[in-house]
Amino acid sequence: MPSTLMDFDVPYELAVAPNPYGMTHSLKLTTITIVNFCFELWQPLPDQPLLPQEAMLLKGDCLRVEEICALLVEAMGAQMRDLDNEITETLHQWRQVRQKLASSFDAIAVHSTLSAETSATNEFLREHASLHAADQYLVFLKFVELETGYQVEALPYQLSFAQVG
Repeated sequence: MPSTLMDFDVPYELAVAPNPYGMTHSLKLTTITIVNFCFELWQPLPDQPLLPQEAMLLKGDCLRVEEICALLVEAMGAQMRDLDNEITETLHQWRQVRQKLASSFDAIAVHSTLSAETSATNEFLREHASLHAADQYLVFLKFVELETGYQVEALPYQLSFAQVG
């Protein structure tokens, strides 16, 4: 376990997301950075249902992303927030996060409080997120089955690393 975030590194096999060529209609590959390392994360596009194979990609990749998140929580600590953006508690172990969620989830994504304007800067930020930025946080997603795929719903908690000292 790293003693500080500067000692932290994500192994290559965890940092790289699976890349199923040509099957990501409602997903976008995002590079997540935090201080001295980065990793890839598939993100559902807002307000678009997932095709069954996209939902399976996210579910299958969830363990890899969860392992990265566990390393981050242990290295930095994290703040659990409710949907009103109120801090409910500061956590230092991934099992505390799982207990706080009190339900299972299908995927983890990064959400930004940036406005949805379509400027070049915002498009860059949608493809390159920083979990150390105050407007970026992790969300936990559940999939609700539809007739032709899945609708994405966020659980009522978010995880923030920005305010942790």
